[in-house]
Order: sequence, then C-alpha cells, then structure tokens
Amino acid sequence: DFSIEFMTLENRWLDVLLGFLPIIIIIGVWIFLMRRMSGGAGGAGGQIFNIGKSKAKLFDQNTEVKVTFKDVAGLEGAKEEVQEIVDFLKNPKKYTVLGGKIPKGALLVGAPGTGKTHTLLGHIESFLESTPPDQIGYFTFSKNAAGEGKQRAVDKFKLSYDDLPYFQTLHSFCFNQLGINKNQVMQPKHYRELSEKMEIELDFNQKQDEDYDGVFYSTDPYIQMINLARSKELDPIKFYHLANNSKISLNKLEIIVEELERYKEQNGLIDFPDMLEKFLDSGEAPRLRVMFVDEAQDLSLIQWRLVKKIEEKSQDSYISGDDDQAIYKWNGA
Repeated sequence: DFSIEFMTLENRWLDVLLGFLPIIIIIGVWIFLMRRMSGGAGGAGGQIFNIGKSKAKLFDQNTEVKVTFKDVAGLEGAKEEVQEIVDFLKNPKKYTVLGGKIPKGALLVGAPGTGKTHTLLGHIESFLESTPPDQIGYFTFSKNAAGEGKQRAVDKFKLSYDDLPYFQTLHSFCFNQLGINKNQVMQPKHYRELSEKMEIELDFNQKQDEDYDGVFYSTDPYIQMINLARSKELDPIKFYHLANNSKISLNKLEIIVEELERYKEQNGLIDFPDMLEKFLDSGEAPRLRVMFVDEAQDLSLIQWRLVKKIEEKSQDSYISGDDDQAIYKWNGA
C-alpha cells in the first residue's frame, strides 16, 4: 500500500519581491523618462526643465582654447563671406540691381587684440570712397582712438582735419556742437573759489582733459561722487544712499551739491556732465550717412543716450566694444 501526500512549499522572500516588482518597474521607467526630459540621458528632445537656465560657463582662454587661427586658416567660405560684405559696402549698386539690400549694420565680436578697431576703420575707409567725409561720424571714448581714425582717413584720402568734423570723442562732440569755449567750463580756480566760499576743503589736484585745452575735471571724492551719480542719471543724494560710501559725509555732500549748482548758475559756468545733459536737452544731432562708435565698453548710461540721439539721425550705425577692456567702470561705464 502507498499513499500520496501533496505539500505546498512557500518562498516568502520571492513572494515579497514579486509583489514589489511592478512598483520597481514603474519607478525605473519614471526615472528614465525624467532624465530624458531634463537632458540628463542625452536625449535629443525634451529639455523642458532647462528652459530659462543659462548654459553659460566660465571660460579660461589659457586652458580651454581648442581652435587656433592655424586650424581655420583654410576656411575659404568664411573668408569669402567677409569679402562679400566689404564688396557690398564698396559697390552697393552691384548688388541692389539684383535685389540685394544694404545691411543696416554689422556686429563685430572678438577678444582683445583680434582686430575689432582695425576692421571698423576698414569699414570707414569703404564709406569714405563714396560718401562725403562730413556725413561720417566716428565717435570714441578716448582721444587716442579718435585721433587714430582721423589720421588714417586724412593720410589715405588726402583730406584735411576740417573735412572730418565728426571724428572725435563724445564729450568733444557735445563741446563743439553746443559752441562752448573753455572759459565757460569749471576749472581749478573756480573749485578753489567755491571751496573758500563754502569753507569746505576740496581736493585741487585737478587733471586736464586733453581733448580740448583748458577743460578740467576734479579728483575730489565729493565732486567725483556727484559726477558719477549724474553719469548714471541719478540724484547725487539718492546715489549716496545706494553707494553707501562711509568716506563721504552726507551733510557735507548736500552742501556741496547745492552750492556747486548755485555757483555755476551765478557765474555762467558748466562742468563735464552739464555738456552731455545740455546737448541731450537742446542739442541738434547732425544727419549722417553712417555712425561708428568704438570703445563702447567705457560709455556711461548718459553717454549711451547721447549715442542713441546721434543714431536716430544716422542711416547706418556700427558699434564696437569689449567688456573685458572696460577701464572706466568706476566712472559709470
């Protein structure tokens, strides 16, 4: 005789694992989809969670430059494109008869020493071949840059300096357009007289602006703060609270602001910020065929407004600058 007995063997751990398997699969699929949507899985599509995020990274030209001029020397296509732009500027009719349109302007981007100013001056020469020189404006922040552009044009096209009335710094432009003479501008003797009148000591270590003889700007910290505030188009007292300069006395600043304006009004004088403000209020910008602005990185807010006013009456405009070369951030650039 024999008997059959059926027994059920249980593996509790296997049961638990099988019970959680669907949940594990769902979580795995969810993680995979989320990584693709955020770009973590290298998906070509969904970058939905990167919207609005900057992809910029700190760049070190000493360690991360992988491409040199030698590597791109054979890119004839790029060279041809640049040559076409230059030819377009020199011979616009050649392209307009075919339906081409003259570009409104060009943006040149490059690190220090890559030839932005040189290229800009090359465009100026292209316009000078077909445009009256008094319809071309070349405005810079420094006198050296303006002088270089003017001298290059004079030498190549046999012009006189008078033929290029708008090759100058922006503050020289305002000075000349308003018909100001040096006797109308605040000079060291005026600040000395003002100081004595207020019985407040001011720094008389004045520096002369070489753009035109006899015009000075003050190195006194109070006068500098007032001028800096005005370059940002801010009230000097409000700017004091924003700057939080512990070296400046608010009471002393308030007195100097009030007395300086009174002194200038009584004596018919203006200072550097006044030149820009007066031109913006009442000056007349010339009608130019083209306006060039170099060293734009050093322009203050009020100088950018001046550029805008000139640009409004210019048919074309070209602006060049490099933030890495800005040296007048302390003065409102």
